[in-house]
Amino acid sequence: MRTDLTGPALAGVEQRWSSKKKLYQFITDPFPFFRNDKYVKDLVKKYGGLLTPAFKLSYKEFQCILDYIKSEEKKVVS
Repeated sequence: MRTDLTGPALAGVEQRWSSKKKLYQFITDPFPFFRNDKYVKDLVKKYGGLLTPAFKLSYKEFQCILDYIKSEEKKVVS
């Protein structure tokens, strides 16, 4: 089950971005996206000002987080 609360739910996060690379770039340096990305601009409209820090994650750490989110999605669906 996907529930949006104070921001978009983590479930299905990869499907909402045009590429995994772009999602990684947003997580590690979100600020350019607030000016240039339609999806992020729509999030700001929907949820108000987004306070998104820049996370210093390696690509491997990022992938581990995505794997965890996917494993949790499967638990809810099952």
